[in-house]
Amino acid sequence: MQKKPVAVSQGTSGGVYVFGLVLTGTFYATAPFTPGIEPFVRRYFCSHPIEILTTVLFFTGMAILLNRFRCLRAERSALRTAEESALHWGTKESGGLRECCESQPAKFQTSSMAERLRDSLRYVDGSGREGIEQHLRYLAELAADRLHESYALIRTITWAIPILGFLGTVMGITIAIANLTPEQLDSSLPEVVSGLEAAFDTTALALGMSIVLVFTAFAIERSEQSILNIVEKFGIDHILPRFAVQQPQVNHSLPNEDDWNRQCAQLQSAWSDTLNQHFTTLSGRLESDVDSTLMAHRDATATAQLALNQAMQDSAAEYAATMSEGLRTFAERVDQWQHALLVTSTSAAEQTEALHELGRTLLKMNESEERLAALQMQLNDNIKSVQTVDALEQAVSSLSAAVNVLTTKTAHRAAA
Repeated sequence: MQKKPVAVSQGTSGGVYVFGLVLTGTFYATAPFTPGIEPFVRRYFCSHPIEILTTVLFFTGMAILLNRFRCLRAERSALRTAEESALHWGTKESGGLRECCESQPAKFQTSSMAERLRDSLRYVDGSGREGIEQHLRYLAELAADRLHESYALIRTITWAIPILGFLGTVMGITIAIANLTPEQLDSSLPEVVSGLEAAFDTTALALGMSIVLVFTAFAIERSEQSILNIVEKFGIDHILPRFAVQQPQVNHSLPNEDDWNRQCAQLQSAWSDTLNQHFTTLSGRLESDVDSTLMAHRDATATAQLALNQAMQDSAAEYAATMSEGLRTFAERVDQWQHALLVTSTSAAEQTEALHELGRTLLKMNESEERLAALQMQLNDNIKSVQTVDALEQAVSSLSAAVNVLTTKTAHRAAA
């Protein structure tokens, strides 16, 4: 059982998908907790499910491309080995070529060069040397087709990633519009901004990843195509000369001049008659075929033109109706927003005026408090004065009583 080439015409094994999942898991296990890039990673890679799905597809595509890049080294080594082995082939034919091919290590046996050598040997063993040039050309075209088909999954991934980004944008805008409430514009603005942020972040992430995949795939496909070109050149330089059919040498006696002229005249006449006959037949067939083809093409073109015009008219009418409805809805929304903004502005003006009035009231209250404090101080001073007067009155009363007592005592002594 022959092995397939591992790099140029390979398929995608299940291990590559596992490797892509491992890369995704490693990224989400380390990047969101890495200092310096943590806010960037959490915003663009972890804030929306579509961003996570886009990242999974990106790392799957990178795993496929890394696997193909790893196989390029083995392919180049096989090319060098084949070039070195070709110097020792000498005059050996298919047996020597098969011996040189099978004596190489296992890495060479799974390369595109070994596959090309084995295909050439199988053709020579089965069909002989005739047609080896056409077979080598067929193998080159088949390898190019296989290379193009092997990139079908990568092209699908690079197509799907931007589509996912646009899908995230549509979902984000839809959520933002759904959360927009004209009656509560201030409270709904954060939710609207959050939805728009998620919408544009998914598109930016998808476009960046798609660009990286496209350029990486282009570089690796270019390298694999160059390997196929070298393999084809090797077949032309070394395989084709070895198995080319040698034309047998004809050694007949030369006819005389009269026979030669007669045979040439007969051949010329027969060739001229044959050419005229074929030209007449071919002209008639070409005229009939061209007329029928032109008629069918004219009918098909007219039908397609009518269908295209009708489809364009229908599409234009549908697009115009959709745009009119969208513009009308948008105008209604704008009117609602303007009304809400007007109400909000009026309420804000009224609140501002009330705040000004409250400030003036507070200022008056402050002035009244200062007056009350001054009156309280004056009252305290008056109370202190009254207390002093009372004390003086009590002292005067006490003195008057003492004088009366002394006067009485003095009068008694005088009488005695």
